Amino acid sequence: MKLTLSLLGESYRFHDLKELFAKANEEKSGDQLAGIAADHAKERMAAKLLLLI
Repeated sequence: MKLTLSLLGESYRFHDLKELFAKANEEKSGDQLAGIAADHAKERMAAKLLLLI
């Protein structure tokens, strides 16, 4: 499975499926506290797009 994507001039790389699913998930405070949430909306969008490919 492909774990890298270029989106709007930025490249996003996810190390494994666990990270990809965590970053594609909707923002939750628990995920932020655990350090597994996407850093910003574009990273979340990239993760979601990779799941569709």
